Amino acid sequence: GAGRDMANTEVELVDKDGNVVQRARSTRSGQYRFKNVDGGEYQVRVKKKGWAAAPKPVSAVAGEEAQADAELMAE
Repeated sequence: GAGRDMANTEVELVDKDGNVVQRARSTRSGQYRFKNVDGGEYQVRVKKKGWAAAPKPVSAVAGEEAQADAELMAE
């Protein structure tokens, strides 16, 4: 249903200046991972045709994991 179909979704990590730092594709379960991210403030942006999502803020600390959950909504 709406908000749940995250499989094979393009996910972007965007810095404070709006630059895409990394891109990834989500797994069948909707999980994704960015590796070797410098510490700082970012937004996670998801893209999938026919769906809309708001960017989610995330703070990265070098050497630690951070999580940002996004939800897709039917356009």
